[in-house]
Order: sequence, then C-alpha cells, then structure tokens
Amino acid sequence: MTKIEEDLMYKEMCARMPYGLYFKCGGYATTKLTSIHNAYSEHSSGIILNGFYRISDNTRIFLRDQSDMTDDERAEFDNAYEELSLGNTKIVEFRYEHHLDDKGLIMKGLAIEVNGEDYDHACRMWNGKIEEG
Repeated sequence: MTKIEEDLMYKEMCARMPYGLYFKCGGYATTKLTSIHNAYSEHSSGIILNGFYRISDNTRIFLRDQSDMTDDERAEFDNAYEELSLGNTKIVEFRYEHHLDDKGLIMKGLAIEVNGEDYDHACRMWNGKIEEG
C-alpha cells in the first residue's frame, strides 16, 4: 500500500467510523471500527485501528457500490440532492451512513464490496481472502 493509499484509507476510516464501518485486516476476523489513531515512536509508526490492528497492505474496508442502493435509498438520496445548497452535507452523510463507495475505493482494491441492505450481516458473513499489495 502506497503512502497516498494509506492516507486515503485513514481519511475514509475517520470519516466513516461514526456510521459503523467494518474492516478486515489480514487473517483477523471482520471487525467494526471503534477507534483509530496515528502511533509514532522512535521504533515504529503507523495507523492503529481499535488499539490493535495496523493499516497494512492487507487492510480493507467494507463498502457497497452505489448501484446497490434500494429504491427507498435512491428516493432518499434524490430528495437530499434536490435540497442541495451551499454547505449542505446531507449527501455526504447519506453515503457514509449507507456505506456507499463514493470515491472508487472498491475499484482501487482498497475496499471489499458487500451487497444488500443488511450491511452488518454482509460484513460479518464475508469469508473471502484479501490479496496483498
């Protein structure tokens, strides 16, 4: 993972954490993100997730493709878009709340695509393998 990709993951995880974002780190179980911080010492540095995991080449977040929106979600999104005005954050919040990939992270290989309305269940049931680097 490049420094740019790591920075992008850090920013996305920070922004999405309040909305119940799940992540997978290597062979560890799928986990809901509860804390994230930069750790720097004279011996090592990195981004630490949930006080234990370190962002690495095999860390991925779980997102839904925007084409996976339900009819109700699409109507809610369209309504938020119609109300769009300067400083309106409804659309961004909607994408985060519904775990929609608005930055192409799935295509970049930084996120795992999950489908369906039940995001929590889809993340916990995912049993694929993350390819490194």
